[in-house]
Amino acid sequence: MFELPPPNTEPLTVVFDKQDQTEIDKIKSLIESKHYSVKSVVFWDELDIDSEKKYKETNMLYSGDLYHEIFYPSPALASNIDDIEAKLANASGNQKRLKVLDLGCGCGRDLVFLTKRESGVQWEAFGIDYQYFNRPLLGHIDSLLDAGGFIIFSSFVYGEGVPAFEKPKPQHCIKVGELTQFFSLLGYQIVLDKIEFIEDGRPVNTFIAQKPYSLE
Repeated sequence: MFELPPPNTEPLTVVFDKQDQTEIDKIKSLIESKHYSVKSVVFWDELDIDSEKKYKETNMLYSGDLYHEIFYPSPALASNIDDIEAKLANASGNQKRLKVLDLGCGCGRDLVFLTKRESGVQWEAFGIDYQYFNRPLLGHIDSLLDAGGFIIFSSFVYGEGVPAFEKPKPQHCIKVGELTQFFSLLGYQIVLDKIEFIEDGRPVNTFIAQKPYSLE
């Protein structure tokens, strides 16, 4: 299985279990709304020896023990995890078993990344999924973190200096500068507060901060 390539890079082949034109049109429309193009359609129930050979020759079908990662971790996590693990291990007396809670985990790509690492740290992972940022949860995050723990936050962002977009609505987004302001008041050390843009042009706020060990 493969992670989808970035939009607008290469056309896709879509596999359906049977011919259902209504369903085909619906799925193609959804894919194209995400800025992908559909090159061809394959019907699973029509595969025979000849068509299977043709699809394999054109790299449209794979079989056997070939394995690929389906998803990759968020870039902010991947580029900062070594430093985060080192700081957490040192603060806990080289404790090699750590816990992570992923709120809005989606498919769990970051949790899988952490639990598969071979860094000597064993992650005990928990995930809760929801579609968009839930603002009431922001006030509870501090109580979920041990002293010295880290928060890694990624959310759509709105406000001055960033382009407006239709979805998600502002009530489901972070306001520019909101996270730094909120966690600075709690004494957190801000490690990263950056606005980036995903493939469709919408802005995303990536934020990392460390909870203080004490309020002194």
